[in-house]
Amino acid sequence: MREGMTLKPLHLLAIAVPLAGCVASPQEQEQTGNTESEVRLCASGVTTEGVDVSHWDGTVNWSAVKAAGVKFAFAKATEGTGTVDNTFAANWAGMKAQGIIRGAYHFFHPGESASAQANLVASTVGALGADDLPIVCDLETTDGVSSSGIVSAAVTFLQDVTKLTGKQAMLYASPGFLSSWGGLTDYPLWVANYGVSCPTMPSGFSGWNIWQSSDSGSVSGIGSNVDIDAFNGTLADLVAFANGSGGGGGSSSGSSSGGGSSGGGSSSGGGSGSSSGGSGSSSGGSSNGDCTLGGQSFVTNTCTETLQCDNGSWVNRTGDPSSCDNGVEPAGACITDTGSVVPENTCTSSLQCDNGVWVDRYDDPTACL
Repeated sequence: MREGMTLKPLHLLAIAVPLAGCVASPQEQEQTGNTESEVRLCASGVTTEGVDVSHWDGTVNWSAVKAAGVKFAFAKATEGTGTVDNTFAANWAGMKAQGIIRGAYHFFHPGESASAQANLVASTVGALGADDLPIVCDLETTDGVSSSGIVSAAVTFLQDVTKLTGKQAMLYASPGFLSSWGGLTDYPLWVANYGVSCPTMPSGFSGWNIWQSSDSGSVSGIGSNVDIDAFNGTLADLVAFANGSGGGGGSSSGSSSGGGSSGGGSSSGGGSGSSSGGSGSSSGGSSNGDCTLGGQSFVTNTCTETLQCDNGSWVNRTGDPSSCDNGVEPAGACITDTGSVVPENTCTSSLQCDNGVWVDRYDDPTACL
């Protein structure tokens, strides 16, 4: 990615568009245009505005970015087997502080150890919260590796990251980068395709979750041209996608055949295994405005540590205490898949309640109640 595209059918409030991908290495130009055999898919309905950034974008004022209407953002975390982006820590904390749904991406090098790269990004990002988006494999350089070798290495990386984080990893790619994608089509897709009204699908993909439409957008709080992204769904869908319960990338209308299921398949549970994250695995509510969580029904304005039931949908919790007038779970508590509320540091055989979120169990037995 030059880590941005032009959103013609999308409206990004204070965002002036063109969408693009992450920053490509100087020796290889990222192919973000269209391919000869096109399958274009438009968004299935409402889209949600986002950006992605890296050290190329300098210091970001995340408060201004949020005020510009951005709802989610990705930051470059790592590259190869040994490079950590020097702005990642600040961006990761800044997005969280402003209530922007956040994600991290790794610039993948097929010529280097896939497992070592997975370990680097997972250790750099740390435990993912329930509302954190899955880690992304930014695939846009070949390192001189064959197409089959690229696919094999990228699949290994995605598998390892999924195991390490508990959330199904995501693929970032442009339509023309490879002619055959093999097992990569099993993963959610973030497609980079600029200068079009609807993105073209890489061969074998039937839909997209995120579309990077420009690498030259203008957003308040970011001093350089920035990548512009759109999630295929509502904000509630995005929260559900982050929590690993689906959302986004549904059936899409398009100028050709294909359009259907979400790009690359549905994502797995967000680090919660058989249990639901205490911050709320998001799901649609009933017609009466209730929200479901951990097998239980909660009325509107019920809050967790990070989410709020808003007329049938779990959304990011607001700062107004009066909006949580139907109760808040105990601080740090998690909800099990049977609906029981358990305190922080409760452990199962493989999971641990960590401040409202089910994460992989720590090696330290003293961390468990």
